[in-house]
Amino acid sequence: MQPFSIVEDRGFREYVAHLDPSCQLPSRRTITRELLPRLYGDAKEDVETVLSGVETVSLTTDSRTSRSTENYIAVTAHYITAEWEMGSYLLECFKYNKRHTA
Repeated sequence: MQPFSIVEDRGFREYVAHLDPSCQLPSRRTITRELLPRLYGDAKEDVETVLSGVETVSLTTDSRTSRSTENYIAVTAHYITAEWEMGSYLLECFKYNKRHTA
């Protein structure tokens, strides 16, 4: 729950170096331009692979209001595998600015 710029903070770098002196932290730009897109692509591929192997998917939505009174809606896919294992993936969570009521 920290901004990516934490890797540029001297205190954080010292903390990580104390934990593992051999650790080389990536730059903020490397995180945003290389690492996150790669992780997103891998996760998306994993979700597509799993969901392509199930017969039925059920979608649910849920809304939340943050402490700062911002509204969010989440879309989740739920499924059961051929081995009868339940699973779910959060597909999207986005800010919703329009007025809504329950």
